[in-house]
Amino acid sequence: MICISRSSNILPISGEYDDFVRRGSGIIEREFGPFEYESFRADISGSVGTGQSWQLPFFIAHAIDAAAGSELVEDVDAADYVVWATGRVDYDLNILEVDHIAEKIKGSHSLFEKIASSQPKAVIAAPAAQISLLDEIPDFGENFSVLPAESGFQVCKDLDLNLEPKTASGSIKNRSGKNSRFAAAVLAAAIVIAWGFFYFAPVKTDVLVSWRGR
Repeated sequence: MICISRSSNILPISGEYDDFVRRGSGIIEREFGPFEYESFRADISGSVGTGQSWQLPFFIAHAIDAAAGSELVEDVDAADYVVWATGRVDYDLNILEVDHIAEKIKGSHSLFEKIASSQPKAVIAAPAAQISLLDEIPDFGENFSVLPAESGFQVCKDLDLNLEPKTASGSIKNRSGKNSRFAAAVLAAAIVIAWGFFYFAPVKTDVLVSWRGR
């Protein structure tokens, strides 16, 4: 389920998110499972409307949660990395185009300024086919980089996530033995108006999972 800011307000896209996670209809359990718990709860800062551009940020969040040496955090000041992402993810993990990227970038300028002032490294991920739309992003310094997202496998590799080999697809391979400190608050860039961090936790424990080095 997807809720707003630790409240009991369940958003309408929760059903789509459940389908995105569930083995068979979706990709998350197939790629990062099996899970000990039956469902997840994700908390975001604002309402998400129509569309599926939330899929890439949620895919990245699950990848972070599954990766060795990484965890989600809810405060940008505690993050080593911040990921801003938008994009759809199909059943073969291809990253597909979405609408309103320019508006989302414009609406995130104040957020980018805050990130720049707090000094974590920031990655802005968008579908590779639309990467030219990010040319208008102001120069926020050398800690900001752009990630043209072509596939889920490539995104995990470019973020240097240490994932175990997956027997189902055989495509996500162990990155290396190092235990890097890779903290991040993942920005759910799924809508034009409401922005911010989402936090990620299995419903079973009802405890927020942070993203820092373990």
